Amino acid sequence: VQAGALVELGHFELHSGDPEAAVRRYVEALSVLPGSPAALEGLASVALGVDRDLEGARALYAKALEHGAHLDVMPTLADVEEALGNREEASRLRRVFVEAAFGDGERLAMHRRPLVFVLADAVETRDEAVRQARLDLRARQDQGAFDALAWALYRSGDVEMAWTLEERALAAGGPPPPVLFRAGLIAEAAGEASRAEELLEEALDGRVELTPQEVTEALEAIERLK
Repeated sequence: VQAGALVELGHFELHSGDPEAAVRRYVEALSVLPGSPAALEGLASVALGVDRDLEGARALYAKALEHGAHLDVMPTLADVEEALGNREEASRLRRVFVEAAFGDGERLAMHRRPLVFVLADAVETRDEAVRQARLDLRARQDQGAFDALAWALYRSGDVEMAWTLEERALAAGGPPPPVLFRAGLIAEAAGEASRAEELLEEALDGRVELTPQEVTEALEAIERLK
């Protein structure tokens, strides 16, 4: 329990803009519970989002998985591998995640949102992404569900409906940077230029929670919108 509390405190410190304090909490958690996957994930998120240390993030995420981290860490590790130029390994990790998520029938609902984002990346699985996102929204009508379905529809080409749903997600209040990032891209596609720029700028204010690829895409979109 103590290690878990330290990890939660580390997350609070990180999202409050004090990554050094967060690292201290994660390291302390590891001293209490060596190999704590949650603490390793926390250190990995600092390496990725703050230090932009892709190699360090890769090692930490991989170690977290070795120690029993949630399956949902796998897509993040895949993003890191892709940022490092290892596209084949990134594809392999995403494929393994999708197969494992669908193979875990009792807990599929728990993996559904990260599954939607992985499926939405590939043209051949976008219809399935939309289907899974609709199932998620049916079960949980919260910000994350509206955002996931909006993204799946956007990637499938239904920009109008995607923007309508993303506005519902934003209306829930306090959207985290990844939601702001996706909303910004959808707003751009919907022709809402000023709103798109505003959302992307806000997302970049919390870039510690964005992947390097998302930061790059946000900056490129803002440049297009000027």
